[in-house]
Amino acid sequence: MATTITEKLIAQFRVSGTLAQTAFTASGARYIVRRVSMNNNTVGTAFADIWHDDDGTTYDDTTQIYGAQRVSAGETIDVNVFWPIADGGSIGVGSSLVVAINFSFFGVEIVDG
Repeated sequence: MATTITEKLIAQFRVSGTLAQTAFTASGARYIVRRVSMNNNTVGTAFADIWHDDDGTTYDDTTQIYGAQRVSAGETIDVNVFWPIADGGSIGVGSSLVVAINFSFFGVEIVDG
């Protein structure tokens, strides 16, 4: 059995509300997020939140890994990270302003075959 590792854009997601939303759920593979990009495409400052639940979709204080990151109007913030996501795990995102922040997650997909 060979394992395939592919570098890729894992997910892009634009928050449509101020509550936590699932940006990505791993299905059939494992992933390692290596970089997250947060872009504020509005005219107001917004605050970004990110949750990492390795085996589900719980988005609360126990899974939050990035909280209240200030993203000014027109600003893009890139952060190097190392977030393994097991099959069935997920990444959740939130924003203090509706449709203000676009999240992009870059990394590797690991498929055992």
